[in-house]
Amino acid sequence: MQLQIQVPFPLLKEAMQLHLAGADATKAAAVAGGIALRSLIKTGKLASAAAGQGGQGEVQAVGVAAVNKLLVAIEDVIKKTVKNVLEKAKEKIDEARASKRTVQQ
Repeated sequence: MQLQIQVPFPLLKEAMQLHLAGADATKAAAVAGGIALRSLIKTGKLASAAAGQGGQGEVQAVGVAAVNKLLVAIEDVIKKTVKNVLEKAKEKIDEARASKRTVQQ
């Protein structure tokens, strides 16, 4: 039986799929939370609700913090991906050099 989850934001759904595909749980949660908060702030749902109570600045501060966390999480994922790709490329280059040396000897 497959679990079906209804997610209101398309980017949040994508982040959840990455998480379910085996991404680091902490990073996936940070990305999903950041995307959800950004979506709410961007559409004005939180800002308009808080504006009546004089809290629009606080909502914007929360939005900035969420976006910063999101960017840090994305940066970490990109760094890990680049590192893994470079390590694999180095291994292949070393293998090719080693086989070339054995052929020349």
